[in-house]
Amino acid sequence: MKVQLSKSLVLTLASALVVLAGVGDKVSGDDAVFTLIYLGPVALAAWNAGRTEGMLVAVLAALTSHLANRGHFPPLSAAVQFWNLATELGVFTSTVGLLGALKQRLEFESERALVDPLTGLKNRRAFEEAALVEIDRARRYGRPFTVALIDLDDFKRVNDTLGHQAGDQVLVAVSSTLRRLLRSVDIVARLGGDEFALLLPETALSEAATVFRDLLNEVPSRMQERGWTVGLSVGAVTFDAPPATLDAALNAVDQLLYEVKDSGKGGVRLSAWPSGS
Repeated sequence: MKVQLSKSLVLTLASALVVLAGVGDKVSGDDAVFTLIYLGPVALAAWNAGRTEGMLVAVLAALTSHLANRGHFPPLSAAVQFWNLATELGVFTSTVGLLGALKQRLEFESERALVDPLTGLKNRRAFEEAALVEIDRARRYGRPFTVALIDLDDFKRVNDTLGHQAGDQVLVAVSSTLRRLLRSVDIVARLGGDEFALLLPETALSEAATVFRDLLNEVPSRMQERGWTVGLSVGAVTFDAPPATLDAALNAVDQLLYEVKDSGKGGVRLSAWPSGS
């Protein structure tokens, strides 16, 4: 399990390490260079607490190093002492800046890996991660949740007659409508092509039925306003008991979606898990 330390704790720990490094620096005299030792707590603070905390530890480290190395014989001139202080401060603060930029980039790439670039919705990987969390929560607390798969009816016709740019506009419009109609806690994802997935936490069968009824009314209406004859087919399962695996859950939902498409499209098939609950 990942442990997240508070900023104050990280700052305290990093500052204590700087002081310990300063003691070692003072005791060793001119026999050892401690710049890299000071960089450890500076990097610790910058990475785990943030740039501001990292800069504070960088200043502390530079001043500690300066004080630890006073008392040279023959004594260093004021200009040399200032140069040494400025150099170490520059090294420490540059490290904070580089680590901050690196962490920001990594977080951006990590977030982008979970987002569908066209619609801005979560992608398949993000949906599956969220669904696994919800299944685990259902095991612990016994709360229901609903999973749905949505397929756009006649989407291929839009692509074939109006072009792929119009098809992209349809996907973006559907995504926007789904996000507007659902709650902030609900997960909306694009799995690929014209297939979407919904994860509705704390949603029982009767509540899910209301949600999908609104979707079936609203989404086609919005499409018709834009001149697109696109509808929805929805397969959904409310899990009153958690499924054994995510694959089992998705297979159950996919089977219902297939039944809707096979019976003429433009509808919803909603079931409970386990059957009869």
